[in-house]
Amino acid sequence: MTGAEELFRANLALVERVIGVVCRRAGLRDADAEDFSSTVKLALIENDYAILRGYEGRAPLGAFLTVVVQRMLSREWMRLRGRWHPSAEAERRGIGRLRGVTSQGWRREYLNPSSF
Repeated sequence: MTGAEELFRANLALVERVIGVVCRRAGLRDADAEDFSSTVKLALIENDYAILRGYEGRAPLGAFLTVVVQRMLSREWMRLRGRWHPSAEAERRGIGRLRGVTSQGWRREYLNPSSF
């Protein structure tokens, strides 16, 4: 048994608690939360516990797991829903594009999509 596997087994309750908190914050319930929980646990086990082997102990394990699980949820939503898209109303008005990054951050440019 590797150190990462021992870490996983010894902290399985913590893993489940973190997943539950992240799911509740995101509004995932019932079957969706259970599916996501299974996905997270499988990801933690994959590649000989690669994610847990990356834990360096610089922060509490719960904090590390919270960040990992939140990022996994973010990636899953991105995979399912894609990136941000303007609403149909914004498209109709021609104001549905966000372009360019300035030194101050994002700059909105309201462009007519038909001009592209």
